[in-house]
Amino acid sequence: MSYQIKITPNYYAGTINAPQAYLATLSEIEDLETQQYSDEIAEFETEEEAQAAIDEMMGDGPYYLSHGEAGRPSYEIIEDMDYGPDCIEGSYDNEVSSEEIPSAILKELDNANVEYSSAYSDSYDTYSETVVDKENEKRYGIHFTVATVAVQVNSDDLGNINWDNAVYTCEDW
Repeated sequence: MSYQIKITPNYYAGTINAPQAYLATLSEIEDLETQQYSDEIAEFETEEEAQAAIDEMMGDGPYYLSHGEAGRPSYEIIEDMDYGPDCIEGSYDNEVSSEEIPSAILKELDNANVEYSSAYSDSYDTYSETVVDKENEKRYGIHFTVATVAVQVNSDDLGNINWDNAVYTCEDW
């Protein structure tokens, strides 16, 4: 059993390039005399060790806000990479069921290579792809709302993410 620290930054809505939720890395935890960067996720044997690391990161002095930051980040100790679901069901105004999409378009969407398209919240990103149906003058989309922590944990192979909860959309083209 191991423990990790999930850090959720606290920024005002609409702040451009605001950092998103992530797991603390060795660079943030260790006193790096060599000043070498490590993106390896910090793991602790006990909750007490993880709490001590949080206490060290928080420090005892005042916390100075960055541009757009609303307050201190929140720190959560998680167990065995249990950061929550990889994907959640997003919400779109132009959402449709898969049954409403022509089968050839649906097949193309389901086989598409989705790409990052936007930040959904401070903990989730949206990955999307669209297909244009010129005959019916419609544009169909497939969207996945993926946890930023899931992307961090699986950065070497995003195929390891559980890409469930696809949302389909349709709009006039």
